[in-house]
Amino acid sequence: ERVYNDLTAVFDECQPDYVKWDYNRHVLDIYSSNNFKSGEFFHKLILGTYKLASLLTKRYPKTLFESCSSGGCRYDLGMFFYMPQTWGSDDSNTWMRTSIQCGTLTGYPQSTFGAHVTRDECSNATKVASIEDRFNLNSAGAFGYEFDFRKFSDDELAMMKDQIAFYKKHRRLLQFGQYITLDNAFDGDKMNYSYIVVSPDKSEAMLTLVTKESIANLHPKLYRLEGLDKNAKYEVTMRRQANVKKEKEVCFTAGGDVLMEYGIDFGYLTDKTDLGEYGGISSRMFYIKKVD
Repeated sequence: ERVYNDLTAVFDECQPDYVKWDYNRHVLDIYSSNNFKSGEFFHKLILGTYKLASLLTKRYPKTLFESCSSGGCRYDLGMFFYMPQTWGSDDSNTWMRTSIQCGTLTGYPQSTFGAHVTRDECSNATKVASIEDRFNLNSAGAFGYEFDFRKFSDDELAMMKDQIAFYKKHRRLLQFGQYITLDNAFDGDKMNYSYIVVSPDKSEAMLTLVTKESIANLHPKLYRLEGLDKNAKYEVTMRRQANVKKEKEVCFTAGGDVLMEYGIDFGYLTDKTDLGEYGGISSRMFYIKKVD
C-alpha cells in the first residue's frame, strides 16, 4: 500500500505514457516477522508484485508498462498478464544480442521483447556494429532508441528517422508475424544469425541476415527461406541502408518454391567500404511481398 500510494502520487502528477518496471536486485535479506513458512516469503513477494501491477495497470490503462526481470525472473508469464513487454537484457552489445535474441524469440513472441538501439560499446572493435546494423537486429522486438540524441550528427539523426519510418510501416509484421530461425546463433561457428518473420496469410515477410565474420573469413552462402507460399511469386527488396553502396542494393522476383527449396545466394553481405569504422558485424534486411 505504501508503494502504491507513493507511485500513484507521482503518476497522477506526470501522467506517464511509458513506465519501465525494473527489478534487477535479488532479495538477499530474506526475513519476515510474520512467521512465514519456509519458502513462502518468495511466493508472497511475487503475489504482492502481481497485486501492485494489477492495481496500477487498472488505474492507468493508457500507460504502457514494461517489466524488467519481472519480479520472479526476467521472463515471467505472470507479469505478461499486466505488462505486455519486458526488457530483453541490459547487455545491448550487438555481438551478444544475436544469441540473446535468438534464444528469447525461440520461446516468446517478438512483441514481448524490449529491444533498443543503444551505445554499442566494446573494447574489441570487431564486436561493435553501426547504427544501421543495430537497427536491423533490434527491429525484431518492441523497438526503440536509448541514448543521448544530442551527441549525433544531422546525418545520423536523418538515418534514424528513416529507420523509424521503416519500422512503423512494417511494425505489425515484425512484432506479430511468425518468427522462424534460419541460422541459429548457437550452432556451428556461432558467427551467423538469420531469421524470417512471415505474416499469417504468407503475403509478406521480413528476412534479416546477420554475420559476425571478419572480412577475411567472409564467404557467400545459400539461404533457404521458410514459411512462404511455395505456389506464389514474391518480390524481394533490400532495405536501403546508409552503409551500403547503392549499386549493391538488391531487388528481384522469385517463386516461393525457389526461395524455400533452392535458396538464394545473396553474395557477400559486406565489403571494406561498407564496414567503414566498424570492424566485423554486418547485416541486411529484405522485405518480401507476394505479387501477382
